[in-house]
Formats: sequence, structure tokens, C-alpha cells
Amino acid sequence: MTHNFDEVRDALDIVYKKGPYGGTIMVDAIGVATEELLGRGESEKYLDSIKALFFFTDGFPPLPTADCSSRDADLAIDAARQAGKAGINIHVFVLGEEALSNPRAAVGIAKESGGGYTGVTRPADVLTVVDRVSAVGMESIQVTNETIQQKALQSRLAVDGFFASAVPVVEGLNRIQVLGRASDGSLGRDTVTVRYEPGEKRSLDLEIFLENEKRSLDLDISLEQKKRLNLEVERLGKSPDQIQRDGERSPEEGLTQKPTSAPSTNEVPQ
Repeated sequence: MTHNFDEVRDALDIVYKKGPYGGTIMVDAIGVATEELLGRGESEKYLDSIKALFFFTDGFPPLPTADCSSRDADLAIDAARQAGKAGINIHVFVLGEEALSNPRAAVGIAKESGGGYTGVTRPADVLTVVDRVSAVGMESIQVTNETIQQKALQSRLAVDGFFASAVPVVEGLNRIQVLGRASDGSLGRDTVTVRYEPGEKRSLDLEIFLENEKRSLDLDISLEQKKRLNLEVERLGKSPDQIQRDGERSPEEGLTQKPTSAPSTNEVPQ
């Protein structure tokens, strides 16, 4: 894991150029990811971080034993169990009909690591589904300017717990309260005091926010136009709730990921 995104792009280019060559070794994928998250590989070690793994698969493991038995699934599930003991939750996303036809390994990986299992019939819908998963157990946030008793106009909560809000302020000191609710129902709160001094020069953060808001508005308009066309609505696929229900192929396992509210994309970092 790195903040050097050029390095990430170069690595992905190499994978793309090599192309697919078959075989799914889930146990190795979990093993490498665990080593990196624990700081034993090439990644920097983050002692105080919450560690989670998002695991995407369009199949089931026929390797490394290649004996067409359940041994490969058992190896992957055992690796997930070890990851869970190390504090790493694995959130599994099963993509497509083939993978959903035999989800034993995927379900076991999620269960043994303490993560969530999500089945996605249409692989293209995975972006919508991922946005509804919290890797850190954060369900919602509420940001309020206590000085003027006004809530944030826009808030965004990302899967990794990062949040941003656009909060009304007045000249002078503003006391901003953030209230967070975890998936287990527990609450946490904190406050920060912000001094606002009006002026002609706008901050870089504000410029970035306005640009993001403009792009988001353009996207919203484009989507709204598409929704007016019945054929386009059908082409866009099912709703996130329908996707979630369709993917629940193993209800007896009790591993369906609880959805969260879709966040807004307009934001000002706080």
C-alpha cells in the first residue's frame, strides 16, 4: 500500500499487459494481503489503523492443490481465519452467476474473518454495492454548527470512515460538533472551533469544493435525463436494494452486509 499512485498505475499496467491466464488461488491472495496490512511486506506499517481487506472474486478456488476437491476452499477459509485473529476483516464481493453458484469459499472467508459477504449478480453493479459497505463499522455522521444551531448542508461518509461536510458558518468563532454512530449502535462525538473571517480571497479547499460540486451537479443532471427514458432506466440495471437482495444466495449463513445510506459527493474537508 502506498500513496505513490504512479507506482500503482504502473503495476496495474503490468497486470493488464500480462493478461488472464486462469486459476484462482484465494489462499495466496489473502496471505499476501495479510502480510501487507500487518506491515511485513513492502507496505508501510500503520500501528493504529483499522485493517480491512476488500476481496473481489468471479469464481471459486481450483488451486493450489488442483485436486477438484474442497481442499482449496478450506485453505482459503483457514487463511481468512488467521487474518481475522490478526484483526483483519475481509469483506467479500462475489461477482457473477458462476461465482454465486458455488460461494462456499467466499462465505467462509467472510464469516471466519469477521467481515461481510455480498453477492452481486451483475458485476457492473459492484461500484454501487461497495459504496454501501463500511470497512470500519461507521454507520452515519451528523455535523452541526452549535453556534448557530444549523446542521451541515452536505455530508459524505466514505467506506474507510473518512468524512467531509459543508457547514454553514458565521463571522467569528463557530463551534462545530461531529456526532458519529457505529454499526453496533454506539455513539461518539467531538467538537472543533473554527474562526471564520470573511474576505475576497477564497481558500484552495473552497476552490476544490466548488469544482467538485459543479462536476457532481453535471453528473446529477445527466443521470436525471437518463432516468426520463424508459429504455435507459432499464439499461441502468437494478436498484442497490434489488442488487443486495439478489446477491443473498446464502441466507442461512447470516452474512449479508447491512447497507448504509448513499452519501452525497459534495464536500468541503473539515
